[in-house]
Amino acid sequence: MNKKIIMLFALLSLSSCLKVDESYKHPEYMNLLREIEYETIQELKKKGLYISGFGGCLMDCIRLVDLSFRYEKYADISKARELIVLVVETFLKKINNHEKIRPDLCNYPFSSDNLDIQIDLIGNDKIIKKKKMEIVNFVVLKEGMIFYKYSGINNSIYKNLEKETYKEAKEKAKLSSKLSK
Repeated sequence: MNKKIIMLFALLSLSSCLKVDESYKHPEYMNLLREIEYETIQELKKKGLYISGFGGCLMDCIRLVDLSFRYEKYADISKARELIVLVVETFLKKINNHEKIRPDLCNYPFSSDNLDIQIDLIGNDKIIKKKKMEIVNFVVLKEGMIFYKYSGINNSIYKNLEKETYKEAKEKAKLSSKLSK
């Protein structure tokens, strides 16, 4: 026990020796990106999508943006497709229409290839446990490909259920919305 306390104090004293550069300021494009993300998050919240994480590759320019959401209602593959297309189109419209951020995008227009989007379909977890079914409970957009995943009854390892390009998903979502009208 005493060794643990001594080790804890040693680590604390070493960490207090680190000097933080208080003069560092984030580049302005990071503030602009946070504003765009915030606007997107607020708009998507109205559709039942709640932010659960964000990040990206922003070293010299904005190369990749990562957004994670949770959706607390049941969604089959068709609904999951509509949700991910909604997230991508909403964000791309906002970032590409924002003139001040354009010079800081690694490529303009920003596209689905510049996004990593994840949606955790929490509402499906209850159905999986109750009915012991394997249904989609996680949707991922990465490098222009969408993966619909399920973890099955044990809820531990994600397996691919289906995959398609973003372009294919967008066309299917558009067709589905026309048919449902």
